[in-house]
Amino acid sequence: AELLRRVHLSIDSKLCCADSVAVAMRAAEADGAQAVVFLCPAGFQGSYQEAKVTCLQQRAPGLSHLPSQWINLGMQHNRFSLKNMALQLCAKMGHTPFVLDDRCNSRIGCSTLICGVD
Repeated sequence: AELLRRVHLSIDSKLCCADSVAVAMRAAEADGAQAVVFLCPAGFQGSYQEAKVTCLQQRAPGLSHLPSQWINLGMQHNRFSLKNMALQLCAKMGHTPFVLDDRCNSRIGCSTLICGVD
């Protein structure tokens, strides 16, 4: 949630502890979620494929489907991979990630790269 707040997305996150993808999806639908993030511990028996297919079939308010992000907590994630996941979720929600490459026209050097989300 903190990474999404940094890109100025309002987060009203509700945590749901579910033992299956189906239970998590019912909770997301009941809450009117616009996105769902699966935080799955090591050894979780839920199916990534089931989650993705279900999210593509389930509508979210103002969107054609429910965007989702799967994070396997059994793996180590550094801050760069977590930022990448936050950016991916923004794009899935309809925002357009962009990169502006300022070829040597910058006051801070030729290697300037500006990234953002529209």
